[in-house]
Amino acid sequence: MADTMQISQISVSDPGVKSLIRRHISFTATTAQPEHLYVLYPEDLADPQILLYGLYDGGALAAIGALRALADGSCEIKSMHVAREFRRRGLGRVLLQHLIEQARGRIHSRILIETGSGEAYEIARALYTSEGFMPCGAFGDYPDVEESAFFALNLTDVD
Repeated sequence: MADTMQISQISVSDPGVKSLIRRHISFTATTAQPEHLYVLYPEDLADPQILLYGLYDGGALAAIGALRALADGSCEIKSMHVAREFRRRGLGRVLLQHLIEQARGRIHSRILIETGSGEAYEIARALYTSEGFMPCGAFGDYPDVEESAFFALNLTDVD
């Protein structure tokens, strides 16, 4: 990671964090029907089963991503978002790799992701597959709908 970048666990009580979460919510609201919007709000991200991370670049919060522990020993990536002004610099990949390492360190068996299936999420889907995630079926309480794409990374097979 470059000297100007730092990833740390963050709190939703921080106004800058809340602001980026709200930007994430606004973005997702423009890409999905309300009944297929599975975004977490700041109060949801305060759940103790969720670890929220921030990637800072030059001291500015550039990206967020969360891991939510699931009952079956797996975890789910939630609220992954790179601020528009920091996009196309590889920060999403850096954060995703950090989340994978955090999940592996917490001995999760696999990581699951639900993301959009539309054009707005094309880069995100390409990132996930480039890091070894494979398409999978709907999981948890998610309905199997056309607007969603589902991915899994099995951590028990990864060195």
